Amino acid sequence: MQQQMLEHFDRSLSLMSRVFDIANQDRQNLRQSERQGLQQLQAELQDLHRKVAARSLDLRQPRTSDLLPLLEKGHPPRPADGSASAAANGDADLHLLLHERIAALKQARTGRLHKVIQSLLGR
Repeated sequence: MQQQMLEHFDRSLSLMSRVFDIANQDRQNLRQSERQGLQQLQAELQDLHRKVAARSLDLRQPRTSDLLPLLEKGHPPRPADGSASAAANGDADLHLLLHERIAALKQARTGRLHKVIQSLLGR
């Protein structure tokens, strides 16, 4: 009888250990995934900031074509009719879209950081 209880306890302890190992592995995988996502977001943010800085330094030659592929993820570009006011509106729209994309990336980065922190705290 005592031998059976000891074997049952041993199996239960072994099962509990495996469950904790699996849970820990899942949390590690989640953290790794979130870290990779954070690195991608950070790289895109840095690229956008570099593009903004390059564009603001060279106002005589707008680089709209360089920025649009980065913005196409969330907002389609507006067609321009070729007039001066359309070009000015296009630059203003592009500036607005650029800053909206930067804000969205920062918000996504904050969300991922919260997930990592919650995972580290075991919540």
